[in-house]
Amino acid sequence: MVVVDMQSTDETRSVLAKLDVRILDGTWVAGMHERCLEANFDLHSRCSYDIIWFFEADEVFSDSLAREVARWIDPEGIEQISVPRLQLEQNFQRCRWYPEYVHRIFSKGTATKAGHTLDYKGSVQRVPTSAGFLWDLSNCFRDNWLQREKNQAELWGGMHRYRCVPFHFTMAPVEMCTGEPETRLLNQEQWTWTRSPFDLPDSLKSLVGVTDYRIYLRGMGFLS
Repeated sequence: MVVVDMQSTDETRSVLAKLDVRILDGTWVAGMHERCLEANFDLHSRCSYDIIWFFEADEVFSDSLAREVARWIDPEGIEQISVPRLQLEQNFQRCRWYPEYVHRIFSKGTATKAGHTLDYKGSVQRVPTSAGFLWDLSNCFRDNWLQREKNQAELWGGMHRYRCVPFHFTMAPVEMCTGEPETRLLNQEQWTWTRSPFDLPDSLKSLVGVTDYRIYLRGMGFLS
């Protein structure tokens, strides 16, 4: 077993020292599993197997869980799987906007791509991740959004950088966007929201109800 320790400040190192594991020093990035994976990909790439899994401190890997995971692994379809964050067996949220579900299972071939993934070829075709692993597996953007909408205020998204123009966005209900357009600090990056719907493809507007949601855009020249 190879353990990538991302600058832990608890008893992780002392516990690992008692086990027959190889410890690699990693880099912690803004509390985001996907970005930590991206930053430490050179370390993860040393692993022998194709699947990389982030575990929480109180989780236990079992044969039954391994079989459940194996059912969903599809190298030509699902590239990342999101799993609820649990702490002491309770759902855990860092703050209001932080997703309840975090991508924690990756195929090594796509592990350098951070964030949720959209297929964007003039229209939104699918989201090759699950909205709720072990509960509501979804490869459809509409289903993904509707399932997440029940439990969280914002949806994070990102294009595959090697497939199309980078495009990162998050959505929030209109009632949360009061006052004049402003710049907010989300996940240590500046995002700006606009009062008018962004010029998205009609297919995306119809899927997510863009007229009812403000869209936050990372500074990439989309807003004047």
